[in-house]
Amino acid sequence: TRVFSRSRDMFVYLQAYQRNVDAMRPMVAFVTLFQDDRKVFESVPIGVTDGMDPRSKAVPLRFDVPLGSVAAGRYECQVTVLDPDGQRVAFWRAAIAVIS
Repeated sequence: TRVFSRSRDMFVYLQAYQRNVDAMRPMVAFVTLFQDDRKVFESVPIGVTDGMDPRSKAVPLRFDVPLGSVAAGRYECQVTVLDPDGQRVAFWRAAIAVIS
């Protein structure tokens, strides 16, 4: 349902895939909440340097987003993944709701 309570943290888990690589390339990722095209919250960027599954080339990304300072309402949640070496960026977005 993508409805989250302000009294609890929102946990975000996703996988980034690094195709056609033999060794993992470092990445930086962060979560942003937007409301009416305004940035309301942005997590501290995390550096990801290990954890790639050698078979699937999937790299797990995990975030713990505190919602206590976010007002109740509807938001767009965006996860941004940066590949500094390859100068590439990927985004994932979804609508969420935060309740009291």
